[in-house]
Amino acid sequence: MQVERNGYTIDDSKTRLDIDALHSFIATSYWVEGIPRATRE
Repeated sequence: MQVERNGYTIDDSKTRLDIDALHSFIATSYWVEGIPRATRE
């Protein structure tokens, strides 16, 4: 599903995810400490 509104796009397609960017952002959270990247993918 993809929705575009006011210049923003909301999309649930996994192919559009930037895994490296998500990992960098999530890795700074206290609750993810010790959880390997492979588990989060």
